[in-house]
Amino acid sequence: MKNKFINLKKIFPVVFLLSVGYYYGQVRISNSILNTVAPNSSAFIDASSNPEYNLSPNVGKGLLHPRMDLTTFTTFSGPSTDDASAYPSHFDGFLVFNTAASGTAGVGATEGGLCRGYWYYDNPSTSLTGGTWRPLLVDACSPKP
Repeated sequence: MKNKFINLKKIFPVVFLLSVGYYYGQVRISNSILNTVAPNSSAFIDASSNPEYNLSPNVGKGLLHPRMDLTTFTTFSGPSTDDASAYPSHFDGFLVFNTAASGTAGVGATEGGLCRGYWYYDNPSTSLTGGTWRPLLVDACSPKP
């Protein structure tokens, strides 16, 4: 006899919804347990360390930026990168940690020559490739004494 009440088409969605409630991710958007100050905060993501979250004053947190070799980075990718509404800033302010020790960037212009360190894409133009890669620290590529 076939049970008409319980079938796989009804069970899978219920199991899926219950499992989603069990596995979830959290992004803290304020430095408050209650998150009541978030709407009035200038920061949209707070990456600071907070003993209330870490359960210890000795646990530090850091922000790990993407690492890439800018000499081999030849195109900005993503959904509809040519669509101005998808990336209205044309990646202006894009920040990466460059691993190349010399050369020029594969997309856009390069201020001076590349060196290891943090670089950002300064792009006030209306084109994805119209910007310039600049070191975050002005003398980052200067020879060290």
